[in-house]
Amino acid sequence: MSDESNPINEDWLITYADAITLLMAFFVMLLTFAEYDIPAFEEAAAAIANAVGNRNETSLHRNFRLSCKMSSIIWRLIRL
Repeated sequence: MSDESNPINEDWLITYADAITLLMAFFVMLLTFAEYDIPAFEEAAAAIANAVGNRNETSLHRNFRLSCKMSSIIWRLIRL
C-alpha cells in the first residue's frame, strides 16, 4: 500500500497554532496592563545581587575595560 492512499491528517496543527498564538497574545496583554512596583523590584534585584556575589555596575564596567586593555595588549604582542 502506498502512502498516497492514506494521507496524514494534520488539521489539528492549525488549531494548535491558533491556541498558542492566542495564549501568547494573552500574556502580552497581561504584561502590558500590569503595574510594576519599582521599589520592590529594586529590593529583589539587590537581594539577588548579594546572593550571587554583589557584582554592581561599576565592577562590570571595570572588568570590561580591563578585558579591552588585555585584548589590545595581546593583539600588539601578536603583531610583533
